[in-house]
Amino acid sequence: MCCSVKSRMHRQTAWLLTILIILGGNLGIHTASAQEAGRIEIIEINSTDFPTLRVQFEAFDAQNQFVQGLQPGQVRAIEDGQVRQSSALELLQPGVHFIVAYNLSPELSNHQAGVSHYEAMQSALLAWAQTQPAETSDQFSLAANTGMQLIRSEDPREWAAALAGYQPNLLAETPNLNSLTRAVDLAIDANSGSQRKNTVLFITPLIFSWNQEAVTNLTERAANQGIRINIWLVASETASVSSPQIVQSLESLAAQTGGQLFLFSGQTELPNVEFYLQPLRYLYRADFESQAKTTGTHEIQLEIEREGVRLTSNSKPVDIHVEPPNPIFLSPPTLIERKWIKEEGQKDSQLQPGSALVHIVVEFPDGHERSLKSSRLYVDGALAAENGAAPFDEFTWDLSSYTSDGRHMLRVEVEDSLGLVKSSIETPVDLTVEPQKTLPLNALLTSERLLTLGGILAAGLVLALALILSGRQSRSRRQGRLRRANADPLTQPVPARIEPPSQPRKSAAVSSAERTTVPRRPAAEFASAKAWLVRIVENGADATVAARLETTPPVTSAIPLIRRETTIGSDPRRALYRLDSATVSGLHARILLTPEGDYRILDSGSVAGTWVNYGPVPSQGLLLKHGDLVQIGREMFRFQLAQPPEQKPPDIEIIEDQP
Repeated sequence: MCCSVKSRMHRQTAWLLTILIILGGNLGIHTASAQEAGRIEIIEINSTDFPTLRVQFEAFDAQNQFVQGLQPGQVRAIEDGQVRQSSALELLQPGVHFIVAYNLSPELSNHQAGVSHYEAMQSALLAWAQTQPAETSDQFSLAANTGMQLIRSEDPREWAAALAGYQPNLLAETPNLNSLTRAVDLAIDANSGSQRKNTVLFITPLIFSWNQEAVTNLTERAANQGIRINIWLVASETASVSSPQIVQSLESLAAQTGGQLFLFSGQTELPNVEFYLQPLRYLYRADFESQAKTTGTHEIQLEIEREGVRLTSNSKPVDIHVEPPNPIFLSPPTLIERKWIKEEGQKDSQLQPGSALVHIVVEFPDGHERSLKSSRLYVDGALAAENGAAPFDEFTWDLSSYTSDGRHMLRVEVEDSLGLVKSSIETPVDLTVEPQKTLPLNALLTSERLLTLGGILAAGLVLALALILSGRQSRSRRQGRLRRANADPLTQPVPARIEPPSQPRKSAAVSSAERTTVPRRPAAEFASAKAWLVRIVENGADATVAARLETTPPVTSAIPLIRRETTIGSDPRRALYRLDSATVSGLHARILLTPEGDYRILDSGSVAGTWVNYGPVPSQGLLLKHGDLVQIGREMFRFQLAQPPEQKPPDIEIIEDQP
């Protein structure tokens, strides 16, 4: 009784499965996977043009068909949880690499209405090939049990000829997975450096059960590489009942790679190949402006809202390297002289120049050049000029308020489109102001000034005349008193005895003519040095006397580099050469003489830093070249070699005119 019930249930199940297979055969296609609304797949995120991120993606509807007609406003990116609207959207058509893989066997020679299964499938493929344009971005390959028959042809007619010319002996073929393995290998190799999608049409009979493990491995490889596999399974309509495990493994192969399985018994019409290829022919590329401000991995998602349906992709990481922009002064002025100049048409002289142009360059250490929001010039810590729009690399420094000599420190600051801010090092600029000149005579002799001068002269003449008359009366009275005194004998003068003068004593002090000038002790080490750091003074030229440079030997205009290690700082107990400056640390910098005869400068952990040609000295030091500008704190020097390298003149080639 029990066995009878089980047997009846088995027959009913088989009958139901047979009906389903027949219905599936009539429909022709088994859908591998379907979602209620569709899906989005991110293919690639390109950050080469950061902050612009270019995201390539595919969008499919519930029927697994490619969604066309998307607009930029319908696509958004979610970067680290923040929404970024698409700035550009482009539909691409990179093409498809279509591979037909034949697993030949005697089953393919079975006839239906006088036509073998192999001939029926070959005719369907050739009919599709005739509809393809001669010039296409697609590629075509053909694989069989014995090997590749055609590899990546870009001419559909060539592929059709190879397909039509391939006439194997089906009765002598043994089914295996060689053709599918070769097709997957070729597709993986074709993926390198190409945007083409790879899809395989696997034409096969039922495979042997011992091949199921190989099918599982091929499924995993194809799914990981994005290779879609569609299958034409040549078998009877009851294959799912007679060989359920084999059919299930092939269905899993198609489903997990995004493909479909079609059961061909010879009684149904084969599907159009274009139905497989159309979803793969297109690709979207959307541009977004990233707001990432830190180096590292950032998560990107895509979101599409269309016709009331919202789709969201899975999160995909992208590595971004970002650093603040680096502003650098471009040939900054070292000395500005303001002089009194009277220009044509002006009544009075004016101090000129009234302003100075300051130029900078902006580098992007991360390699991602981007727009700037602002640039600011600071003088002695106060904002002197600001640019809120291009050009950002030029400032006009107003000099009208500077009326006395002085040294001023310039610093520039820039802010990029991401809001990242960075400042340059401070650069000293010496400003001299010419004393105001006295007015010339022709400037004094104006009509108004002549009247004033005439009045002053007249008053002076009257005063002088009164003084002269008063003086004459006083002199006449004195002469009268003198005559009366000479007549009185009691008031006559008695002559005094005049002694001969004694010999004068020689002064202990030595006259300037007799004083011996003590010569400065010669610096032998300076003369024998092969290189020096020469001090730069106010006018920007190399100095002859360094007013603030103190060394253990006498003060000179340069630091001779004659030792294997020359130390420079503000503390004489730690440095061989001392710089008296608040910006110089106790032990500020070292200059090493390498075994090759080069000179390497290193910063010794100073506060203000050591700079060469307005760039900071790296931790491993920097080799100095003849003419380099060296800044130790705010003290400026120029590196000079006793025997600088000879500059080779440029080669000039004369090219005669051709007739």
